[in-house]
Amino acid sequence: MDVRSGKMELKEFLVAAKRNTYASNNPTSKIKRKDGGRELRYKKSDFSYRDIYFGSNPFSGQEVVWHKKKILWSMVYYGFVLDESLVKEVTIFLKECLRKVDKKNPYRGPKKYLRGDFKYENFVKGTINHFSCYEIIYYKKRRVYTLMYYGGLIKN
Repeated sequence: MDVRSGKMELKEFLVAAKRNTYASNNPTSKIKRKDGGRELRYKKSDFSYRDIYFGSNPFSGQEVVWHKKKILWSMVYYGFVLDESLVKEVTIFLKECLRKVDKKNPYRGPKKYLRGDFKYENFVKGTINHFSCYEIIYYKKRRVYTLMYYGGLIKN
C-alpha cells in the first residue's frame, strides 16, 4: 500500500466503519462472545474492522483494522459514566457525537459538539501513525463521562 494514499484510504475506511458499527443505531454486525465481550465488524473492499469491547460502565475495548488480511492499525480505549442516573442519556448523546467522526481525526467524535445541556469535547494528540487522546462529556457544565484512547499504525 502506498503510504500517502494508503493513510487517506485508512481514514476514509475508519469513518465508514465507525459510523456503521457502535455509533449506528443498527450496527451491521454485532456478536455476543463466549468470553462476555461484544464484537462489531465491518468490511469494505480490502479493509476489515473489528471492535471488541467488554462491560458497560465502565467499559474497555480494542479496535483493529486489517488491509488485505494484514494487520494495519489498532486503537484501545477505556471509558465510564460518572453519574449512573445518566448512563442512557450519555450513551445516546455519545453515539450522536461518534456519528460525526471525520477524516481529519477518524478516531472518535469531533473536537466539540453541543446539544441542549450536553457538551462533548475530544482532545486529540498525535496522528493516525500514533496518538494518545481523551474525550469528555459534560451535562449542565458538570463532567459526567470520560474516555481515554490511544493507538496507531502496526507494522507486520
